[in-house]
Amino acid sequence: EQAVTKLNDLAKKVAERQERLGGQEQIRQQLNNLKQPGDGPAQSMASAMKNADFEKAADEINKLADKLNDPKMSDEDKQKLADQLQKMKDQLDKQAAAHQAAQD
Repeated sequence: EQAVTKLNDLAKKVAERQERLGGQEQIRQQLNNLKQPGDGPAQSMASAMKNADFEKAADEINKLADKLNDPKMSDEDKQKLADQLQKMKDQLDKQAAAHQAAQD
């Protein structure tokens, strides 16, 4: 459940970021600065976001949500996913704060 919440938060952050930045090229440049959150279940989603491939990122988010609902997903993988999502959220928060500071 914690990972699902983080996944939803991350999707909202990207949407908010897209809204604030406006142009596709600006978004692409900002997301290109994201660092990969490490090995784990969210790696494909992180790559898609880094490349500003929002359609693929959304598809990967849906796949992750399905995996989280699958009882076969190990606790270790769930923890890795939660860690990856937290790292990505932290990076997006930092970028948003830096962008906001630049606007002020």
